[in-house]
Order: sequence, then C-alpha cells, then structure tokens
Amino acid sequence: MKDYPIFRSSNRRQRAKSLRAMLLLPILWQLITFGAGAQDTNTLEIIKQLQKRIEELEQKVKSLELDKQVDKQGKDAQAGQKIQDLDQKIKILEREREIEKETAETRARKRPKSPSEEKAFLWHLLTKVTTCN
Repeated sequence: MKDYPIFRSSNRRQRAKSLRAMLLLPILWQLITFGAGAQDTNTLEIIKQLQKRIEELEQKVKSLELDKQVDKQGKDAQAGQKIQDLDQKIKILEREREIEKETAETRARKRPKSPSEEKAFLWHLLTKVTTCN
C-alpha cells in the first residue's frame, strides 16, 4: 500500500476525519458538477428562448420593411398618376388658351377697320339685337 499523508497520522480521530473528507470529496464534486450541469441546462434553455425571440423579431422587421416598400411603391404610383393628371390638365388649359387666342384673332379680323365700316358693323349689331328682343 502506498504511503499517503492521511495514513501517517497516529491519531485515530484525525484519520477518521481524513477518511470522511476523502469519501465526501467525490460526492461534493458530483453535487457541484451536477448543479453546474443544471445551471448549464437552464442557461441553454434561456439561450434557446432568446434565439427564438430574436428570430421572431427579425421576421417582424422583415415584414415591416416589406410593408414600408409596398407603401412607398403605392405612394410613388399615386404621385406618378397625379403628375400625369396635372400634365393632362396643363395640356387642356394650353389648348383652351390657344382656342381663345384664335377666337380673339378671328374677331379682330371681322371687326371693321375704318370708321364707316365701324358704323355699319354697329348698325348691323343693333338691328340684330333689336330683332332678337
């Protein structure tokens, strides 16, 4: 048998204490490692829950980003339509102005230029007005 320091002691009580300590040491070690294992299991469970939560949040972010893109595209389409509508209105107003200008030019050409022509023109308008009433 090997010579261990605990067996060298001449006191029987001290040898008994040392023997108990040697027997309890592995048991304590198992309790400590088992407790650590339980903590590791608990820690792993918490990590899994956090990873699941992170994945859920990432999905929410992706969903919100897609919604934002769809809204932006919708707004862009509405803005494009509004621009087209305004362009159409501008073209209509420009055409109306051209028509008014042409009408004014036509009236100016029909208007008499000399004073005698003016009198005849006014006489013509007066007779027209009086016959209509």
